[in-house]
Amino acid sequence: MKALIKPQPCDEVVTHWNPHPDEGLGYFLGKRFAKHIFRGIENAKLVLLNAGQRPPNGVSVQQYEKTRLVLGTCLGRYDEHGLNEDVRSRYAASSLVARDQGLTEDPALKPILEYTVDNDRNAHRATWDIASIMFGVNVLLLQPENAQITLDLAYDWFDVAYDYFAMRIKQGEKPTRPKGELSLNDYIVSWLIQAFDFDHVIASSNGLTARQVAETLGIADRPELKRILELSERKHTEGPATDFDIYTFVEMAVVTGHSNDWIYERLALMFNARRREEKLFYREIDTLPETASFVQIWRNPANPEVPIFVRSTPADREAVHQTWAKKQYKLLFTIGIVESDSPVAHKAFRYKHRMDVMIIRKTNGYTAINIGRLPRGPFAFRLRKAESNSEYLTMDELLRDGNTYDPDGRQRPWCNFKEGGWLLNGAFTALDQKQL
Repeated sequence: MKALIKPQPCDEVVTHWNPHPDEGLGYFLGKRFAKHIFRGIENAKLVLLNAGQRPPNGVSVQQYEKTRLVLGTCLGRYDEHGLNEDVRSRYAASSLVARDQGLTEDPALKPILEYTVDNDRNAHRATWDIASIMFGVNVLLLQPENAQITLDLAYDWFDVAYDYFAMRIKQGEKPTRPKGELSLNDYIVSWLIQAFDFDHVIASSNGLTARQVAETLGIADRPELKRILELSERKHTEGPATDFDIYTFVEMAVVTGHSNDWIYERLALMFNARRREEKLFYREIDTLPETASFVQIWRNPANPEVPIFVRSTPADREAVHQTWAKKQYKLLFTIGIVESDSPVAHKAFRYKHRMDVMIIRKTNGYTAINIGRLPRGPFAFRLRKAESNSEYLTMDELLRDGNTYDPDGRQRPWCNFKEGGWLLNGAFTALDQKQL
């Protein structure tokens, strides 16, 4: 199938802040398969805009795209948010690029597209899949303008995956891993020694597990290393991310002939990112503002259809819980409200205070809602719509009207809305949404 667009110069690659796998795959497709279309993409400058932002300086999107590859923003050729709902439900930015390049039916690309489009629509993240790792790298960099590192990592990941799937199709079976190659545990051991063994305590790492190395160095109990150490002790991710987690990345890279140094360089970036993300998380647990408040919803023995709402703060929450528990009232669920711009506030807030529903208010006026356990029936928590004193939305209505269930029944855990209106697509790249 021939490409649907004519060759053009490509001086810039434009996407939104904190790019996701969708934009990473679009970048990979343009750079690997469409150099003849986007001429100069190898040396193109990266430009970051807000999701849904129009081209700067009043330039039309058609004019703006004449010298740029624009992914996931500006409501242009490769921004699905500018499409009507029927078309939008079938595409993401990367699949629009694939369509224009005649790559949609490429059998080696199909599983990559399926994962990426599903991830973009439903915001699924496993602990160590590419979506979670890109999020961590964005946190690690601190300066969002350095997002070229994130896109380069995504390029390498998809490049390895494409070559692996092509090899599997050509051979007619799963490629065999060469004997004697390093395992993921070996790479984690190397990273631990390089990052923490300043006194050269570990004379030889042969045969050691990551946890043994961490215990020898006295760092096994550090909370920011918890997930990294667990990584060396469990099997790969299940579910939609099975072929796109860090385990399979290593296997694919080995099978497709990449060197140990090449693999280690990318894994070290991932481990450093996760370590920093976890450090931010645990620091956030200890520094949540006391302005946080809670709404506890208790069963009312006198009238089960009218639950009792109790507001409290972190300081008095435990006392309230004990007092009401003695009266044999049943705590149905807890909603937390906090004002924070931290990228890990929702995670820390829920972990420390065991929220069922969390409302994180940002200083830019936007709000994120994380739903852990959903209240149902007559006890459904009612959220007041922004800028309205009379309109309310129950959680049931939020899920139903917001279309937050997939056909297969999987629930999207995130619902985002802005002042004056709801954004319920479960993704961070919603139309006209500011950076959360």
